[in-house]
Amino acid sequence: MRKKLLFGLVLLIALVSTGCSLKKDEKRPTLVEKVTVTEQDMETFKKVSEAIFNVEKEELKIKDLTPEENGKIAVEFYGYFTDTSGTEMTKNFRKYFGEDLKVEYEDIMCPWDHGSKEENVMLYFDKEKDRYVYNDKHPGHGGGGEEFIGSKMAFDSVDIISNEYHYKAKVLFYGTAVCHDIGPCDYGKAYKSYSDAKNGTNSLVEIDNNDKYVDNDPMAQFPTVDIEQVVEDYKDKLDTYEFIFVREKNNLVFKEYKKA
Repeated sequence: MRKKLLFGLVLLIALVSTGCSLKKDEKRPTLVEKVTVTEQDMETFKKVSEAIFNVEKEELKIKDLTPEENGKIAVEFYGYFTDTSGTEMTKNFRKYFGEDLKVEYEDIMCPWDHGSKEENVMLYFDKEKDRYVYNDKHPGHGGGGEEFIGSKMAFDSVDIISNEYHYKAKVLFYGTAVCHDIGPCDYGKAYKSYSDAKNGTNSLVEIDNNDKYVDNDPMAQFPTVDIEQVVEDYKDKLDTYEFIFVREKNNLVFKEYKKA
């Protein structure tokens, strides 16, 4: 009995002193080594999670994506109207998602139908110039915008399990939203899930025209919306998504995300 008690105390001290924890989803506990999460790591978690997150999918594995889908993610890091070369975008993509993944860049289509394929292309990828080029034949939009469902993440926690970094974030969905060529976005209402936002059901709160979240400063050109405050107010009701990374050659590489 004394030996068992002594062994338990030694194990407890070892866990506390080394920063280890126990993995709960296995029958036999697995020790997890202590790993430091830096401020730069946190920036990477946030940046990559926001770029990869697809609100229509509750789970996604990077290995299942096509080269064309990888190309869309690569552009997300720079914005559609970037002058960055395809070579540089691919290099940056592989840093965060894996060195062996193939990346292909396709023409970027306008969300509005302009009647002909030639006009519907907003940006085309010029392989000789190795970059996206604006299509001069694409007509203007006249200050309008397309309706969409958006999302906003808020950091929740980071767990380190078997050398995997599990970055967890609460996600607020909003819509139906519209961003105009000139002026601010209209957010619509807040929801806890993509399906609710898409169907307009079970809304949490009205965002637009809400004095708590919209600042109509008469001295400002446009009103501003504090979407972060909406997330904070309803954080306890939001679903958590888990983004899994591993460290490869000192880079944090994304593997998958899923609903926690």
